[in-house]
Amino acid sequence: MRLSKRARVGDAFARALAEARATVRQNERGLRRSRDPEYLHQLRVTIRGARALTKPLRDIYGRSRVARLVDEWGWLARLTGPTRDLDVLAESLPRYARELSVEARTDLQPFVRVVEARREAALDELLEHLDSVRYRELLADWKDFTNKGALKGPATRGSAKRRIREWTWRRYRRTRASLVRLRSASSPEELHRARIELKKLRYLVEFFRSLFGRGPTRRVLKPLKKAQDTLGHLNDLTVHRALLRSMARTVHDTSPLPPETLLAMGELSALLDREKTEAMRTLRARVRPVIRRKARRAYAELYRR
Repeated sequence: MRLSKRARVGDAFARALAEARATVRQNERGLRRSRDPEYLHQLRVTIRGARALTKPLRDIYGRSRVARLVDEWGWLARLTGPTRDLDVLAESLPRYARELSVEARTDLQPFVRVVEARREAALDELLEHLDSVRYRELLADWKDFTNKGALKGPATRGSAKRRIREWTWRRYRRTRASLVRLRSASSPEELHRARIELKKLRYLVEFFRSLFGRGPTRRVLKPLKKAQDTLGHLNDLTVHRALLRSMARTVHDTSPLPPETLLAMGELSALLDREKTEAMRTLRARVRPVIRRKARRAYAELYRR
């Protein structure tokens, strides 16, 4: 998204949200047409990006003006989460299987088929929700909001660059504080909070990078992406282990898996634990480029003037 350096803050956010809505619709249509998991992934990325603008939007328009839109973004994010979790698990299983014993790779196949079946069922259910009145009303409210985005008033007439600089600097400080607290023994909840803070910062930088130059923003985005990848991998491992345990119980109650498949699932669970231990061991090194003094100076030069 390209914005004039002289853009007003209201116009900038209206443009950002209009483009986000168009991207959601494009990926929704692609998901319906092909059922390709990448469309769902991009739809969720866009929704998270829009949600990252919640604090600035509240500052501009007031909490009550954006409350319904923010709530419905949250609903859509929660709605799409379970299907995406199964997508990622299904995509990860071939890589996991290569790390298992030869016997376990074969014995795991009944579980792989269960994951695929549940993934298809979850997608069917999601598509039904995307046919709902609630989803259509969200799209209508979203369009109405962006059409009236440049509302009258002092808060919307100010310089977009100046206000976005303030918000991004505050978001960086908050993200940095969250990352500084991470340790190899950090809980899944702490890791999740840090990951969410990191995402919000990244989306804010990406949405408005044209105001600050692609070269300078690329230098701060590269370490952000690497840190997010590490925290995302840790989150995937946590989610996959939880799904493995949950599905082992529920499948056993409805259509029991062969004993050798359960043993292979146990081997897979142990693999996930080892990968998580290794990822936690390198966590500090992965987030250090975002929190060191050099990074802080880079953000200050871009966003603290």
